[in-house]
Amino acid sequence: MQKIAILADSGCQLPVNQLEDQGIFIVPLTITIGEKSYLDQIDIDSLTVFEKMEKDNVMVMTSQPSIGVLEETVKRIKDAGYDHVIALPIATGLSYSMINTTLSKHPVIFKRIKTKLEENAELELQKQEAEKQVKLELHKREAEKQAKLELQKKKAQKSISGYIIDASITGIENLEEILSKLCLSRAKLILTSITIDELNNLQTRKDIKGKDSRHILALCAENPNNVETVLIDETLENHDACIIKYCTDNKDQVTLLTADKHMALKARARGVQVQYFKQTYNYTHPTTTHRYQGSNNSKIRTLIPAKRIGAKLFISDFNTNTL
Repeated sequence: MQKIAILADSGCQLPVNQLEDQGIFIVPLTITIGEKSYLDQIDIDSLTVFEKMEKDNVMVMTSQPSIGVLEETVKRIKDAGYDHVIALPIATGLSYSMINTTLSKHPVIFKRIKTKLEENAELELQKQEAEKQVKLELHKREAEKQAKLELQKKKAQKSISGYIIDASITGIENLEEILSKLCLSRAKLILTSITIDELNNLQTRKDIKGKDSRHILALCAENPNNVETVLIDETLENHDACIIKYCTDNKDQVTLLTADKHMALKARARGVQVQYFKQTYNYTHPTTTHRYQGSNNSKIRTLIPAKRIGAKLFISDFNTNTL
C-alpha cells in the first residue's frame, strides 16, 4: 500500500513540525513586519502578529517558504518512506509578494503566469459585471411582470364589481323596472355560468317566470357593456353552493340578487351583501320537474258539498284530477 504525505504551509494554521508522525508536514511562511522578518509559528505566533498590527500600526506582509526549507522538507518526506506528496500552498491570488519574488528568479516562465493571472482577474471582473447586468435585467423583468399582474388583478376586480343575478328573482314584482334602473346606473349585472343554464331552462315556460327569464337573457345579451358573464366552479354539492362560494370569494365587490330565502341567509352568513326580493310564486329549482304553482290555486270553491283529500277533490260520486 502506497504512503501519501500532505505538504502545506503555516497559512493553514496548523503547528509546524508537530504532525509529521501523522503524515502532515507544515513549512513556515515568512512574515515581514516593518523591516524585520520572522518564521511563522516558530519565531512569532499569530496572536503576536495581530497585537503588533493593532499597537504599532505597521504593515504586515507574508511570503512563501524559502526554496531551501521546501527542499529539506521534501527530502525528509522521502526519507520517511512516503511514495507521493499532495502539496497545499497558499493561493497565488492571495500572495502577490510570492509571485514578485519568484519572477526575479524565473522572469520568463513566471511572467507568463502573472500575465495569465491578470487576464483571469480581468475575465472575473467582466464575468461579475455581466452577472450584475443579468440580475438587473431579471429584476426589471420581474418588476414589470408584477406590475402587469397587479394591473390585471385590478382590472379583474373591476370587472366583477356589480350585482350577481340568481335565477330565483324571476317572478318578483317589477323585475324589468328593477333591472332597467340598475343598467341606467351603469352598475354591472353579473351572470354566472350556472345562472345562464337555469334561465335557459326557465325561459321555455309560459308563465311569468318564463317571461322574466327571457327578459333577463335578452337584456344581458343586448347590453354587453353592462353585463359580465363569469365561469364558476360547478363541482360543489348543488348550484346554490357554487354561486354562494363565488360570491364569498368576491364579497367585497358584489351584491347577490336573490328571492331564495335559504340562499340569502347562507350568503349573508358568509359576509356576502345580499338584496332579497319577496317571491310572488313559490320558487322551485329550475332543474326539478315540479311546476310553479300559482298563489290562487289553493283556493277552490264548489256549489255543492265537496271534500278535498290531498291533491284530489271528491264531490258526490266523482272526483277531479290533480289541480
